[in-house]
Amino acid sequence: MCKPLTAVSALLFMLALPARGQTSNPDSAHLITRDISNFWRAIDHAAGKDTATLIAAIRRDYLENPSPGMFDWIVNRLISQDALGRILEVKGWTRDRAVGAMGASPGTPERAGFDTVVMPAILANAARNLALTYLARRRYYDAIRRNTLAVDTARAVKDSVRAAFRRMSALYPDAQFADVYFLIGRLSSGGTTGKRAMLIGTEMNARDASTPVDELDAWHRAVIGQVDDLPHIVAHELIHTLQGRRTGPHTLLIDALDEGSADFLSELISGKRINNPAYAYGDAHETELWAKFRTQMDSSRTDDWLGQGDRTAPGVPADLGYWMGYKISKAYYDKAANKQAAVREILLFTDANFFLRASGYQP
Repeated sequence: MCKPLTAVSALLFMLALPARGQTSNPDSAHLITRDISNFWRAIDHAAGKDTATLIAAIRRDYLENPSPGMFDWIVNRLISQDALGRILEVKGWTRDRAVGAMGASPGTPERAGFDTVVMPAILANAARNLALTYLARRRYYDAIRRNTLAVDTARAVKDSVRAAFRRMSALYPDAQFADVYFLIGRLSSGGTTGKRAMLIGTEMNARDASTPVDELDAWHRAVIGQVDDLPHIVAHELIHTLQGRRTGPHTLLIDALDEGSADFLSELISGKRINNPAYAYGDAHETELWAKFRTQMDSSRTDDWLGQGDRTAPGVPADLGYWMGYKISKAYYDKAANKQAAVREILLFTDANFFLRASGYQP
């Protein structure tokens, strides 16, 4: 009989697995929700106890009881890179060494070092971060519990995701569909893509009319959506998995088009964009924003347009780059006679400046 895997070994086993192949059948991609119930199991096990117990429970019940998408979620959204780097540096590990060791063959000294030194540090940092976020926003998290669990028990979200996948297949017959993991994070991301699949921060789209938001900052109150918004998040991340490689230097224009075209095409297939206050503001200030964008679009700096969170001027929403890329992508699509060909080009264009000119976008 094989010796059973320990919790950490199970997570490392997931890491060692090759990515599951994508499928051309929109009904064959897996929609996986098991990590949501694992998170709430951890919360229940630590109820009424101290912070250390909560951290241990999150690590044991959630992080070390993983679906195959969990490792990517941990390294993408749960760890603090700087803090973890300092911890590993004390142990004699640089970031480059840790990344290299992660890909080393099992049984080699470097992989053994990763498994025994780096991986426990990753799990400890991720568990602590998530526990502290939960404690700081406990009323919010506890209020969305039922809504997050309903992603598994109610059919509406999964049925809507499937419908969006089918529409994508009709618009773009070459589409490939990856698995989707619904997870709980630390209110930092509604979704991202890992090397294995699409990773969805369910807590970022789980409020309803009764959910208390007094613990949240202005940015979170503006962008956090409802469970009904989850299919639009999944659709947005799907588009990212289908986008081609762009050529030339990395620029603001490329990033804005990548995000904005994901918004546009996800709206096309799911019926709605992800929740983003930038759109109303952008439409009201289109001419001046376009004038500003044109002067910056060939720069590698994106901090005026993307990823600012709540670090913007008063009255100006974050992520106006999404809106700008959306407007350009929509102009290209609206201008095209062949809509399937337009979708393909929006996904696969290589030269961002050529695509912009071809769109004919002009406020």
